[in-house]
Amino acid sequence: MHIDMNSFFATCEVFKNPLLKNAPIAVVPHLKGNPVILASSYPAKYCGVKTGMRYSQAKKLCPSLQIFLSDPKFYRNISSKIMIVFKKFTPNVIPKSIDEATLDFTNVSIKQNNLEKVAFDIKKILKERVGDCFTCSIGVANSPFLAKVASNKHKPDGFYYLNPKSLLNFYSGLKLSDLHGVGKKTESKLNSLGIFTPIDFYNASLQFLQFHFKTHGYYWYLRLRGYSIDNLTIPKKSLGHSYHLRYFSNNLNYLKGIILKLSQKIGFRLRRHLLCAKTFYIYLKFVDGTKWTCRYTFTFYTNLDFEIYKNFIYIFNKNPYKNKKVKILLLSASSLSLNAYHKQKTLFGLDKKNQSFYKILDSINNKYGLFTLMPAKLLNYKNIATDRISFGR
Repeated sequence: MHIDMNSFFATCEVFKNPLLKNAPIAVVPHLKGNPVILASSYPAKYCGVKTGMRYSQAKKLCPSLQIFLSDPKFYRNISSKIMIVFKKFTPNVIPKSIDEATLDFTNVSIKQNNLEKVAFDIKKILKERVGDCFTCSIGVANSPFLAKVASNKHKPDGFYYLNPKSLLNFYSGLKLSDLHGVGKKTESKLNSLGIFTPIDFYNASLQFLQFHFKTHGYYWYLRLRGYSIDNLTIPKKSLGHSYHLRYFSNNLNYLKGIILKLSQKIGFRLRRHLLCAKTFYIYLKFVDGTKWTCRYTFTFYTNLDFEIYKNFIYIFNKNPYKNKKVKILLLSASSLSLNAYHKQKTLFGLDKKNQSFYKILDSINNKYGLFTLMPAKLLNYKNIATDRISFGR
């Protein structure tokens, strides 16, 4: 069973203020300038407002649109309450993002034909225990992938049970872009190979898909037939964060503050996955549309924040366009390896002390939220690179 909360961020704002029910509203990362729409309510969606759209464009489509500043801490609090409801029905809850989860009933004593009743019980209890403004769309199938696709069939507040015997009939009513994981790039490649519909994709031979998509072709072949392969662990190749600047700037202190904050996030994620990196990459997009990128591989692997920041600053200082105002800044770390195999040894065992320090730091930030404990220097940059919730996390 895949459960997707409908217009989650916008609904959280309605939960705060019930007078906003049935009003066209949108959530944005900041209230100044011309922010990007992060999420919108269904009344706004019916006017054509979409995620990723600029506020100025959304306002033209929906003149009565109201915008609200994103409140990640509140959204996470509501999300935790929702996950508690899910766990009352099965202990096997796999969160897919802040507003989505897959519920596995494989080893739970519920007859398959009773899952429809379970789905509507979940809808009812969410309204009773979390808030009556919250709705969700639910899909039931014999694999996480198909359950996810089925959950999108009837939105909002929908339910769809996908019978494995009706798989081809189900695909006949879909577009390639309706298949979770098929983005514009993949769709374009499929089209170039003569695959224009999910039925075409399903009928493609295993050899054909493997030839054109390598290992991912094998995964698609199985996924389209309802096999559960989504718990396979695919090794990470890189970790990164990007930031669209609220105020376009060439101020070095301001930009270094953003780099410091993003370095902390990358270090936190590397340690969480027990990884180290030694290749670091910076991408800058300037207001005039030009770009500058630089990648550098260092001698030693690391996952320590201060070393990561030092490496990024070394690369950043190579930027030859210091007079140009930056619009987008992206940092990433690659050449990843398990930290057990690559550790730089230091005099007096400082590497062990640093690892112990970050272990305690991460445990506190895991419990109370990222940046609960942080370098004092970040106090100067408290209002930049603010907390945002990544989609698909």
